[in-house]
Amino acid sequence: MNFRPTGRFLIVPLLLANPMAVPILLPLGSLAAMPQEAAVQDHAVQDEAAPTDEATRTRLAEMLRRDQEIREKITPLFAKTDRDQAEFLRLAQEMAAIDEENLKELERIIERVGWPTSDRFGEDGSRAAFLIVQHAPFEAQQKYLPLLREAVAKGGARGSDLALLEDRVLVREGKKQRYGSQVSFGADGTPRLDPVEDPASLDERRKSVGLPPIADYLKLLEEQIGKPIDRSVLDER
Repeated sequence: MNFRPTGRFLIVPLLLANPMAVPILLPLGSLAAMPQEAAVQDHAVQDEAAPTDEATRTRLAEMLRRDQEIREKITPLFAKTDRDQAEFLRLAQEMAAIDEENLKELERIIERVGWPTSDRFGEDGSRAAFLIVQHAPFEAQQKYLPLLREAVAKGGARGSDLALLEDRVLVREGKKQRYGSQVSFGADGTPRLDPVEDPASLDERRKSVGLPPIADYLKLLEEQIGKPIDRSVLDER
């Protein structure tokens, strides 16, 4: 989803991980099983050396946990009309800070090992890299989109992740999205599906990258944000 600025805070897009690669999902029970702390080096001299792949994998899992944990806290508030606005803005600010920290660390990892692929760092490592970039500023998304595209071409990342990032970049460039993953809140507070390229073939494109039908996806989003989504852009079908 593509959230507009509220006050002086930019409400960072919500995106929870799941096996079906639906951009917003209810909290995962598997999050509790993820490592809670980054790996600790056995010897002081190792602190100065480049981290091992296993240490990097563990760190990526921790970054993924933090990314998801804060979104589990703030997502329910979108459906509440009587929410505590101060608490909402506090969580939004905390989410923005976590996203900024995660991006800085991911950039250091990419400088060292390239895009974290699933064959080297596991599905969680690859998924963490995608989610962090998906929640990053536009410039970072543009910068790392080619790396994710290359990783997908080589089988090291999910095609569904690439589809979501491509949609987000296209929408931010003022263009039509290809997979229908982006929903924006208008000035009137109504969530609307952003314009889609060739709506008649949308579900076919979604299926080709492992995404569920657009109707199922929008229904899930509506359940989570507590509001009906304007999907009039699909009327061309």
